[in-house]
Amino acid sequence: MVSVPESYASRRLSLSFREVGYGVGGIELYELGELDAAQLGYSVHPSGSSLVGNSPGDWQGEWIVVGRETACGDPIFLSTKSPHPRLTAMHGQGEWIPKIIAPTLDRFWECLQAFRSFAIGRGSPGEADANPPDDAGIQAYLEEIRRFCNGDVNAVVFWTVSGRDRDEQRHFLAPLMKRAK
Repeated sequence: MVSVPESYASRRLSLSFREVGYGVGGIELYELGELDAAQLGYSVHPSGSSLVGNSPGDWQGEWIVVGRETACGDPIFLSTKSPHPRLTAMHGQGEWIPKIIAPTLDRFWECLQAFRSFAIGRGSPGEADANPPDDAGIQAYLEEIRRFCNGDVNAVVFWTVSGRDRDEQRHFLAPLMKRAK
């Protein structure tokens, strides 16, 4: 049985939602009872053998899959080592290269709530097209995420809203990157 930090379990149990959608993407968090099955293909092979290793690029023993990014299906996982950063990594690449999406559990919950507030009325592609955020709203949202992530631009990139092309994303991230230097 997967054992998550108590601070994660209690907070997850108090959430009134499972998923936050934005356009074609979003975040889904698994229920605590689903976490054992969520490890299949990550730390556990479907045959039951371990997929955990100690080399760079291996799935690490302290990582627990707790959700997924819904556009591409990349796992969202936490480290059981304090301060329990939240991470993601692209699947299907042959190795796991984790990227921090929030430096601590508390910061993850703050990012998730900010994302949920920003996504109101934009949960599907049609809603996002009918109710696009203005530039000031996007900039304020990303600035809030930047604060929560201690200026980590890579973490902010994870939380950028889907449905924007790379040039638009660069436009909004450029001021944040300058501040990070």
